[in-house]
Amino acid sequence: PTENNTGLLLSDILNVVEKNQKLSFWLDGKNLNEKKACTTVYNYLTKNKLKNKQFLLEFPTRSHQNTNEISSCIKKLKSIENIRLSYYVPTHDAISCSQALKSNADKSIDKIKECSSLRKDLLEMKKSNLFSDISFDFLGFEAIKKINFLKNFSWNTWNVKNKDLNNKIYDYFHMIILNNNDPNNL
Repeated sequence: PTENNTGLLLSDILNVVEKNQKLSFWLDGKNLNEKKACTTVYNYLTKNKLKNKQFLLEFPTRSHQNTNEISSCIKKLKSIENIRLSYYVPTHDAISCSQALKSNADKSIDKIKECSSLRKDLLEMKKSNLFSDISFDFLGFEAIKKINFLKNFSWNTWNVKNKDLNNKIYDYFHMIILNNNDPNNL
């Protein structure tokens, strides 16, 4: 929403994804927590199915607070075989909690005040039963690892530096987006 309209269409992107066997698709849906937007995406995807492609639809932070408005749309989206629905973990909360955990390594996450709003939000998200996945900035990874009830979700992350791929992070994630400002550095 902060960028001018470039004219790039979802159909253009999906055509590229369809032609390349190695590509998956991650849609950052800034307004999917609104019924109209969610229904529009659902209608589009049911008309333009891509075979054997993985789709991650990322719903914005606090979407679970609009359960009454979007639950029927989400139920329809869940019926599409290759669609995964992800909740966008609040970036500031996850990073603040991760930093506090690093500074207080001897404390439980339950005892760190910087983690309380994150835990509360994610517990509400879990109770909503709307999402199969979570997605978050990799800088919040330490916090996410400490929240036990998130183990039943698939995890997706962005802002991963090449050097972090040396860790065994593949075991944790379904999708990873690298932070790479230099195309010659892959």
